Amino acid sequence: MRKINLATVLPIILYSHLLSASVSHCPEPNEIDGVHGLGLYSTVNSEWLGVSQGAENHGKVSHFLGATYFPYHSNAETIGILSSCSYALESGTIDMHMKDYESMQNGGFFVSLMGHKPWVRTPSTLTGDKFVCQSDDVKYCTFDRLDYYQICQYQTEDNS
Repeated sequence: MRKINLATVLPIILYSHLLSASVSHCPEPNEIDGVHGLGLYSTVNSEWLGVSQGAENHGKVSHFLGATYFPYHSNAETIGILSSCSYALESGTIDMHMKDYESMQNGGFFVSLMGHKPWVRTPSTLTGDKFVCQSDDVKYCTFDRLDYYQICQYQTEDNS
């Protein structure tokens, strides 16, 4: 029987874990559950949370509607906050928000849209420009999650 070298296998295991932990799109509709009809929605791992507003918004999640991103200062697609992922319910809609430890520590779910389609810039004098991705499939509204050090780099550049 052949023995496997731990030094060979360990990097593969660690790298595959990092890839699986990476978030590159909103959750699939079938990953979101309502909590006993209370208007609370979450993914199994509780990273994504949402609360339905009003009695007209209830029921199971039926499909993805789109996502909203706000640029960080004047950086457009380079760095910004993914504000929400929107879904249709049996009746009404729900906005889901990333609420894991990292996004709470960083003050938001910072992502980059560089090289990702089909995000469309929507100008607004009231809230500032935003980018919207409208699709019925979450896999079309992709992004790259930024880590703490990448966020700090942009914050340092803005303060210079």
